[in-house]
Amino acid sequence: MLKSYKNSKKSAINSDIYIRNYGIGAQIIKSLQIKNMILVTRSKKKVISLDGYGLKITKQEILK
Repeated sequence: MLKSYKNSKKSAINSDIYIRNYGIGAQIIKSLQIKNMILVTRSKKKVISLDGYGLKITKQEILK
């Protein structure tokens, strides 16, 4: 049980840092008055919703 708690705590910390980093980037993009964008990435990833910042990812392009 303790091991499971440690893993969930570690996961929560990692996701908090992940969300915080997206939040900073989203604020920068919003200040540039960008509302719709195409995400260019090396791998297909689940993208955190950016609706709260007024941003929308319309397409995801994967680089090879």
